[in-house]
Amino acid sequence: MHNNVNAYFFNEKNKNISKLTADTARIDESNNNFNANGNVVVVSDSGLTLKSKTLYWDHHYSIVVTSDSVQFTTKERDTLYGVGFESDMDLSHWKIIKPTGVTSRINN
Repeated sequence: MHNNVNAYFFNEKNKNISKLTADTARIDESNNNFNANGNVVVVSDSGLTLKSKTLYWDHHYSIVVTSDSVQFTTKERDTLYGVGFESDMDLSHWKIIKPTGVTSRINN
């Protein structure tokens, strides 16, 4: 078990694409998967932010998954809430399983 976790994720060109912080994480060294727990925050280099209580990183499929409540904030400051989330590590292809949301955009 690791405490006060800061994990950086890189693409195939070795460019940092996101950072994960969490209170704790447990890494399975046999497959490089891990479970992050407590105040989990993922921030992508493009400005997307995911917050949850837990998050699972599947190294083989290069995805993050949670079945907990999530808060997802876009670059446009739209905030979506829901339960259950799946995404690639840079948060560019994401899905909230049971979404709800608010937007700060004004329709003209």
